[in-house]
Amino acid sequence: MIKDGRTKNNNRNTSFYKSKIEKTKREKNDFFERSRRRQMSSYFRAVAVVAVFMVVIAGFIALGVWLKNLTAEEPEYSFSAMTENPEADIVIPTSENEEPCEISEIFNNFQGVYLDAEKLADLDDLQNFIDRIKLKDINAVVIDIKKDDGVIPFRINGQFTAVVGEHNEIDLKIQDILAMLHDNDIYVSGRIACFKDDLASTYFPVDALNETQTGLRFSDASGSAWLNIYSEGARNYILDLITASVQLGFNEIILDYFYLPDADASRLIYNDGGIGKNDAVKIFIMEVRELLGELTPNIKFGLNFPIHNFLNMPISVMGLNPDELVNLCDFFTTSFAPSDLPQGALNLTNPESSPYETVKTLGTRFSGIAERTTLRPYLQAFDSAGGVVYGNDQILSQRGALRETGILVWTLVNHDNNY
Repeated sequence: MIKDGRTKNNNRNTSFYKSKIEKTKREKNDFFERSRRRQMSSYFRAVAVVAVFMVVIAGFIALGVWLKNLTAEEPEYSFSAMTENPEADIVIPTSENEEPCEISEIFNNFQGVYLDAEKLADLDDLQNFIDRIKLKDINAVVIDIKKDDGVIPFRINGQFTAVVGEHNEIDLKIQDILAMLHDNDIYVSGRIACFKDDLASTYFPVDALNETQTGLRFSDASGSAWLNIYSEGARNYILDLITASVQLGFNEIILDYFYLPDADASRLIYNDGGIGKNDAVKIFIMEVRELLGELTPNIKFGLNFPIHNFLNMPISVMGLNPDELVNLCDFFTTSFAPSDLPQGALNLTNPESSPYETVKTLGTRFSGIAERTTLRPYLQAFDSAGGVVYGNDQILSQRGALRETGILVWTLVNHDNNY
């Protein structure tokens, strides 16, 4: 009996405790479940807030981009753009974040001489040359990177090896020449004859300017062949050469023959795609300007014009309008050498025998355009084929005439490096 009673009591106790335990478990489970739901709810609210915030930020960014694109005008100066709209204005591209370029003191006070690197025997010879010109307060030199016949007198890289050729290569490395000049505080200008080029038109015939009748290479009155400015390959050849020259360390680049030859247009196959000659020249100059801006902000860019195109009306067949193009460069050069002027030019009976009067007249003639950009004339420091001797007196008279017209920068030219 007692056993049965204990059994009943035990069963009641067991049931009681079991129910308590189950209740406690349910209460705990409900607590954790409610806690879990609260945590999940908080998590989702936080995610929703972050998502809304990101959407708002993205909206502001998109609005800013849209407004910028709405107000900005994309400059178009490519050959394809000019084909679509030949009348489009050419705009000089600039960067809003571009740091202002440091202006070289030597550039603003350029008193240079032409240096024919092919006539240097060795580095000692170069050092002697430097010592001589520094005694005369010369602070700069002009070196031919590519000559009028297309010769590149030194190896730059494998890309130009074929054009240079062993028979055209100078004994000195251009890197050593530049290093010695810079070590002596000499500013180095590099001249590139662009499209007048016998060698490149032979190596790259697809890029040459050809004659209408024969389909063969065109030759100008001097017997020189030309690359075609309308050819992308021809332009890229010059642009690659400019890139390599800047990387070598030239302080500035001067382009010569950056236009078309003076010839009867009916004789030539241009494949111009409807682009006018003036536009073709301007587009190429803009390609060069953009390239130099990408390479370094400090490089100076100059154009050399034939003196005859300033004294006479621009020749449309050449695509050359100096009055317009001088606005697209940092400076321009032209020859004030009296021997380059024919008899009777500038109302002078014999310009070559009158260096002071010739240069003074030219300086006065150029005073207006020289106010818009830097003019750096070439002065004669060589004897003429007609027997006129140009010594120190003739050189000083030319410099004095320039100074009187307000032109203080110049380059002396002597093809034998004799200054």
